[in-house]
Amino acid sequence: MPGHNDSVDNIKATAKFVTTELGMDVKVHLLPYYKLGEAKYERLECVSHSVSIQSPSDDYVLKLEELVEFLGLTAYIGG
Repeated sequence: MPGHNDSVDNIKATAKFVTTELGMDVKVHLLPYYKLGEAKYERLECVSHSVSIQSPSDDYVLKLEELVEFLGLTAYIGG
């Protein structure tokens, strides 16, 4: 989630955890934040549940994918 767990440092720490605790054969799926749920809240008029978070750019997600692969893991964008 942008601003919460998408920093380079967080991705490095996550990759380190995966390699040391789960092994190098684990595939990492980077799931970009999508705003699909926000439209549902708007239709239901649940303004208090809506959030204003920007989805990461495609370039940034590709950068994170390259970082994970540089650290020795197989990475995919999406599920």
